[in-house]
Amino acid sequence: MNLSSIFKAGAAEKKTVRQCGDLVISADSELLEKVTETYAIEGFGKPQTQSALVSIRGWADKETGNRNLVLDLRHCDEDELRLVVEANTTQLDVQINVVILGLMDSIRLKNWVESQGARYLLWEGNLNGLIHCIGELRRPGPSAAGVRARTAKRILVLGCKGGVGVSCISSALVHLFSAKAGLPTLLVEHDNGAISSDLYLGIEGLKVRQNSADLSHKEIDASIARTYLNRVNDRADSLMLESVNSCVGFHGANLLELSRQLAQDYNFIVDSVPAPLFDEINDPGFVERYHRIFLVLDPSVSALRAYQQMKRKLDKVPHQVILNQSRPNGDYALSLADARDKLKMESALVLAYEPGLEKGLIQKGEAYWSSRKLLRSLAVIVDELAGKRLYGGRGLRWLSR
Repeated sequence: MNLSSIFKAGAAEKKTVRQCGDLVISADSELLEKVTETYAIEGFGKPQTQSALVSIRGWADKETGNRNLVLDLRHCDEDELRLVVEANTTQLDVQINVVILGLMDSIRLKNWVESQGARYLLWEGNLNGLIHCIGELRRPGPSAAGVRARTAKRILVLGCKGGVGVSCISSALVHLFSAKAGLPTLLVEHDNGAISSDLYLGIEGLKVRQNSADLSHKEIDASIARTYLNRVNDRADSLMLESVNSCVGFHGANLLELSRQLAQDYNFIVDSVPAPLFDEINDPGFVERYHRIFLVLDPSVSALRAYQQMKRKLDKVPHQVILNQSRPNGDYALSLADARDKLKMESALVLAYEPGLEKGLIQKGEAYWSSRKLLRSLAVIVDELAGKRLYGGRGLRWLSR
């Protein structure tokens, strides 16, 4: 079939070829030609095509809205396929659907891919399965039956004691994920007293809904949960509740349920939890809930002792330490180096004291972040989880062929 006759505009109408936002990546030029032809026959428009994964960043950041990424991974073994799937479902906006073409006839692999929110299509020599899948994804309504929607990776920023900078660090991560990496992010502020993340993020007209012990989880859906959101920027929202005495024990559970209902709208959810409220989120699903756990402490003796207690509560759950110097050197009995040595953790992320940080954030809000050293220090977390070099270096770290 002559593709030019399909996409060429009539001489009288002089219309341009209708493009669609989809991207198809394959080293098989014949497959790319057949996909382009079939898209035209089905009336989907003309997809973009590439022979390798290396230049996907430009397409991913070019526009927003529902789009489809089709990856031909028929050449991959299982381990490489899993790496590519996990990278794409983590690093791309949740509005981008990921479709995988593979040769491995494995129910176990198919279930794993779909648990990541992607579609796995066993290649059977023709495009029927792919076109049927693309047609389903283009139709409005719920996801295809049996396939889980992509949901946010959840990150816990947990304080070992009060005043170590949990809200500040959580707010900085939200800024990095949303404003710098361009990925939809939700901040869940669990502090039920001295809420300060709105000041760090410059949220205007903050409306904190009062928590209620009568809030039934059975009545919460995504529509109700969205009424509790406060807008941070185009790619970030915050969720917080005011706690009252009658809600002791329900505060954390209500926040977790509200945010769970919204998980399909974000790439990342950051739970900012002060030490006293850890027990409220330490339920039977704690370990499975979090993709990464960061424990925040400062180089004070009391914080080091509190860290040992928190480690016992976590009971060998994997975590990373953020050692944050929120006050001048003279305020601590230990230096940052001494504190890290006592922790016996060379991998701890160290954040040096930055004078005027809190004052600047309160006065100027989110705009003040751009000039702060704190962002560059925390960017290593976003580089790892979002796959983007925010301060120099390469962009998305994709597997190339």
